[in-house]
Order: sequence, then structure tokens, then C-alpha cells
Amino acid sequence: MIEESNIWVILITNVVTLLSGGGLGWVFTIKSLKRQQEADAMKSAQEVYRGVIEDLNQERGRLQGTIERMEAENQERSAKLAGVERELTLIRRQLSWMKPLLCGVKDCEKRKPINLKEEDEIL
Repeated sequence: MIEESNIWVILITNVVTLLSGGGLGWVFTIKSLKRQQEADAMKSAQEVYRGVIEDLNQERGRLQGTIERMEAENQERSAKLAGVERELTLIRRQLSWMKPLLCGVKDCEKRKPINLKEEDEIL
């Protein structure tokens, strides 16, 4: 598709060529063709850059989704870890309370039975 400005350039070039006998026409034709080629090259470069930008935006979106998923997993693991730490603290308290009551003899009659399910008494 020829733009309106290019039509005028072509018409003027043809008129000048007709009037000068063809000798000067090649100067205008070469300049016009060179400008057209530069414009086409710029359009091609812009299309390539647009494609690169679109690809980068898609990659950024994919990475953002991955980051959000990993943050959710991290929060889940942190909550699990906090639960395990609370349980470990409880077990350590129970063990520290029981240490004085431990006896090396398995069938010792002096042992006091301890119900570990009643956490309130131990704490």
C-alpha cells in the first residue's frame, strides 16, 4: 500500500525525470528508495521489539504466578513448623518434669504412674 506522501514523491520524481531527460531522476529515486528502506527496517525492528516485550510480559506473568505459589507454600510450611515447635516444647516440658521420676530398674515398685495426656497437670 502506497502512502499519500509516497505518491507525491513518485509523481514529482516522474515529472522531474520527464523534464530532465532521465539524467537527474535517478538521484531522487535513490533517495526515495533509501528512505523507504529505512522506514521498512524501522518497522521490522519495532515489530521485533514488540514481540520481545510481549514474550517478556508473558514470562513475567508466569514468574509472578510461580512466586505467589511458592509464597503460599512457604506460609503453609511456616505454619506447620510452628505447630511442630509447639509440640516439641510440650514434649521437652513433659520430659523435664519426668526426669526426676525416672528409675533405671524396669520393675521398680516405687515408680509413680504418669498420665501424659493430662497436659495441664504437667505444665
